[in-house]
Amino acid sequence: MVWDNEGHELSIDNRGVSHPDNIANKPIVIDSIVYLTGSLYDNATWGTLTTNTVGPSYAYIAKYVDPEFMVPYLPESERLAQSIEWDQELQLSLADSTVALTATSTSGLPVKYACSDTNIARVVGSTLHLLSEGDALVTASQPGNSQYRPADPMTKLLHVSSTGIAQGERPILAVYPNPARDVLNLDLGGEILLHATAKSVLGQAWPVDVGISWVEVASLPAGTYLLEVETCRHNKYTTYFVKQ
Repeated sequence: MVWDNEGHELSIDNRGVSHPDNIANKPIVIDSIVYLTGSLYDNATWGTLTTNTVGPSYAYIAKYVDPEFMVPYLPESERLAQSIEWDQELQLSLADSTVALTATSTSGLPVKYACSDTNIARVVGSTLHLLSEGDALVTASQPGNSQYRPADPMTKLLHVSSTGIAQGERPILAVYPNPARDVLNLDLGGEILLHATAKSVLGQAWPVDVGISWVEVASLPAGTYLLEVETCRHNKYTTYFVKQ
């Protein structure tokens, strides 16, 4: 028998039986428990057991337990849509040490998290461990299962400081259009842009060409990026954008 990752039946490989009443190689489902029976053959391996005899030998029974086994498997095109909901600001202080991440999925399936810079923070389960000052991207995702399609990931800007500057007190860099396809414009209040770096959610840095107040992003792969810029007055700003 072949299952998907959640244990739902995809197909059965029945290699035949010697008698109509013989249940060898037949799956049996009793109270959501799947029982498989059969025989191991010459030089066959089953788990930690290897047979070394001539002809059929070592009858076996295998049990697979899945509380959702009776839920039908759906092709991806027929699976239900889901989304991620996440109303949480990540402007944090090192003194916070650890922070519980609160994203949920509309399907009720568990949400997974990733941080773009593990020198600044690391994720263990749904807990964010703060390690140093700086900025990074934290992404929440839900890969789906046999009933639900993957949710669109949601990314938030993480700012970790020694004092925990509140969102409203921190310089905010406005960018547009966002999502961007070719050029990302920056509202620098009259300052001239010197250089910029785009970092993917995996932490990979991408060099980008800059103008007086814009960044060329056409060459970037589609995705979400952390943007770090420095102006002619040596002011530094961080924000994030989505590249289409």
